[in-house]
Amino acid sequence: MNPQIKKHFVITVHYGDPVLTTQAIDSLLQNTDPPDHIIVINHSNPLSLPPHPSLIQINPATNAGYAAGINMGLGLITTLPATPGDIVTCLNNDVIVPPDTFTKLRRWWQDHPGDHLLGLTTHQANGTPQQSGRVNLLTGRSRLTNKSLPDQSLRSFFSLPYLHGAGFSTSLHLLLTNHGLPSEYFMYWEDVLFSRQLARRHVSLCTTPDIAILHLNDRPPSFTPDNKLYYLVRNGALFLERETPGLWRNYWWVLNRLRYAYHRWRRQQPTVIRALQDAIRQTTGPINNS
Repeated sequence: MNPQIKKHFVITVHYGDPVLTTQAIDSLLQNTDPPDHIIVINHSNPLSLPPHPSLIQINPATNAGYAAGINMGLGLITTLPATPGDIVTCLNNDVIVPPDTFTKLRRWWQDHPGDHLLGLTTHQANGTPQQSGRVNLLTGRSRLTNKSLPDQSLRSFFSLPYLHGAGFSTSLHLLLTNHGLPSEYFMYWEDVLFSRQLARRHVSLCTTPDIAILHLNDRPPSFTPDNKLYYLVRNGALFLERETPGLWRNYWWVLNRLRYAYHRWRRQQPTVIRALQDAIRQTTGPINNS
């Protein structure tokens, strides 16, 4: 086997409408140079995928979240003929992959050996391209932008870059040495934390506008606005207080408690109150609605 020829694996986690996942898988199989293996972690409704030699479906007994599903797929890859330099691309199940995507990915990784986290440019249904995200350390807000990485002009004392979790690509070696994706948040901010973990290890965060996917940005009907708000607030507060540079951690330790006191005083947003309380208590994982 030529060690310069890398295998390409895809992992996606199915949740919600099976039509979306089927569309995503069909687009992968229709690539001109498709991935060697496509691993689907089924966390939801019955899923009927077309028989194909490169398709592998896993049906876990419980839904432990997107990152945990990706990690389950990584575990499976280690049982297959794979080398540390092989490439793993992780995708949301609500994306459409253009036919030339993996031809471009194979070429990009041939041209860029080494440790990188490559974010795929995402186009929303309205056509807005998104390449990277920024966390404003002063306000705690995160937002996706069309700014490319790496870009020294984007470095700032007041912000941290991250790559959108809808689609990214990296080596199997890098994922295994990072012990997979961080799964403790269960929902939202996982991509921010993952980017931060790799940046701390001096792994370059990269984007290229030439490799893009269409992100349909669907949300399953069972995902309530209150649950979304809870995870956004709790996980954001956890990240800002635990993962930011030293002075900012102190700033957010104080600010999270002031925010909690303020919302307790107002008594208008019980979901935010609970989210901030759980963040202060260092609570992670899925919300307990019992």
